[in-house]
Amino acid sequence: MSCMERIEVLRKIYNEGVFLMKGAVHVVAEEMGISVPTLYKYLQAVKR
Repeated sequence: MSCMERIEVLRKIYNEGVFLMKGAVHVVAEEMGISVPTLYKYLQAVKR
């Protein structure tokens, strides 16, 4: 999965409110095979 594809996936689940649940960041990062800091970097791109 490319960086842009990951950001698009995160955009979709962010809009669904997944990250409002406690612990969701760690679960999503593990499922996507990326680190938590990388996930936060991608979420910053989503929020822009």
